[in-house]
Amino acid sequence: MRSWNELQTLPVDSWGFEWGFVYFCKFISTLGQGKQVFMVFTSIVVAFGFYLYIKKYSLLPMFSLLFYVTYGYWTYSFNTVRQYMAIAMLLVSFVLEENQGIVRKV
Repeated sequence: MRSWNELQTLPVDSWGFEWGFVYFCKFISTLGQGKQVFMVFTSIVVAFGFYLYIKKYSLLPMFSLLFYVTYGYWTYSFNTVRQYMAIAMLLVSFVLEENQGIVRKV
């Protein structure tokens, strides 16, 4: 496991992760402040994605958010950051596709 302080100097292809995630980590590391800032930014990305999707498609948004938090999905997202960020981006793309008609329906 690499040190958080080494992120700015490591080449992208040495990580073995997706390039988007590597650039996201490098961007967060340039802000300084360490791992706490990384957790805040990833939590914002995940929460925003789930919030947009729930707001758009749920009949009872507050109830859905309550389930999201109380069933442990919120806390589990801290352990599986890359997967939950990918899920959040997918959910946002569903909302944007319907709002802006990016992809034509068949």
